[in-house]
Amino acid sequence: MRHGGLRIAVASSAKKDEIEKYLDIAGIADLVDVTTCSDDVKESKPSPDIFEVVLEKLGIEGADAVAILRLLSGSGTDLAVIVSAT
Repeated sequence: MRHGGLRIAVASSAKKDEIEKYLDIAGIADLVDVTTCSDDVKESKPSPDIFEVVLEKLGIEGADAVAILRLLSGSGTDLAVIVSAT
């Protein structure tokens, strides 16, 4: 755990290399503990699969996390930042 006891995950319908690229460009890649992308799930939006996978990677239940969602309008890409204190 880092960030004052918080674990941070990014879940996106983008491809893994795209997620890593943009986290690096933003200078925040080292703040993210877990990434989950469209490559990690069978079904993309609106299926909840991506959230289930990221929670599994974090080893927590949904009740122990907060999701901050952002739909990138017109891009076809969703982004969620999952924060957990456990």
